[in-house]
Amino acid sequence: MVGHGGFLDELRETFPGVEFVVPDSEDQVINEIVDAEAICGIPTIDEYVAAKSLRWVHQPASGVHMEVGHPLIESDVVLTNSPGPHAIPMADYVFAVMLNWTHRMEERMLDQRAHLWAPEKYRSGLEEVSGQTMGILGFGGVGQAVARRAHGFDMKVYAVARTEKPATPEVEAVWGENKIEDLLKISDWFVITAPLTPSTRCMINRERVAMMKPGARVIVLSRAHIIDEQALTEALQSGHIAGAAFDNFETPDGVLPSDSPLWDMPNVVITPHTSSNSDQLESGRRAIFIENLHRFLNGEQFIRVCDKQLGY
Repeated sequence: MVGHGGFLDELRETFPGVEFVVPDSEDQVINEIVDAEAICGIPTIDEYVAAKSLRWVHQPASGVHMEVGHPLIESDVVLTNSPGPHAIPMADYVFAVMLNWTHRMEERMLDQRAHLWAPEKYRSGLEEVSGQTMGILGFGGVGQAVARRAHGFDMKVYAVARTEKPATPEVEAVWGENKIEDLLKISDWFVITAPLTPSTRCMINRERVAMMKPGARVIVLSRAHIIDEQALTEALQSGHIAGAAFDNFETPDGVLPSDSPLWDMPNVVITPHTSSNSDQLESGRRAIFIENLHRFLNGEQFIRVCDKQLGY
């Protein structure tokens, strides 16, 4: 984010007393980071150890995943990130997927491309989401944005969060993690918006996939590794799960292998980890960085401070 030319020029103009360095190689990172007081982007362990004057790390995205045993976690260095700007596009993505399925929009557009006028095809097989139940795993900014939209569609909304929370006008209940199985059993739509943490990793294992309501549809929105991908694939193949949308995958680089059966399954939507993208995303992230840089220079309290132990 900081390395984008136009934004870098803006930063230098706004903060003339600050030296901004954008390394173009790993060697330069190690050389320049020694005297850095702030870093945009989570450093590797080696980079962190080399940074002798570091006081603040800012992650320009929402995820703050670090290597196991990263010394930043136990340090006094403040870690901030940029949640918030991604919530609206991600919540919109959920309903783009849902309405595409329930109104068979992909099929209708194929008819259009084929110059086919066939209204009889759509006299049945279309759904209303009104009255259906949405279950949301994770009730941070994204989960709440999804809930507001679901409420607007007259859905019954339930959520599971790290700890139980009071219900809101949009949500019937916000349960603690101990009720995840109850949520799975009632959800017509199950949306994963939780961060990947030790408690959420593999939370929806094979046994819990089998507990899901027959005919449910799953949207893997925030992170992979929360639901057992292989078990979900098998449930899609058997018909126990009616559909799934994946915006990320369990592979180390997040890319779905070309030989995966998911590519060709008609009840699957695959997108390349772009659910948070929008024309407003970067401006929102940059605004958070600028605000925190002002606060850093003035010795004021940061916004968007992460709990390094929890990972968000």
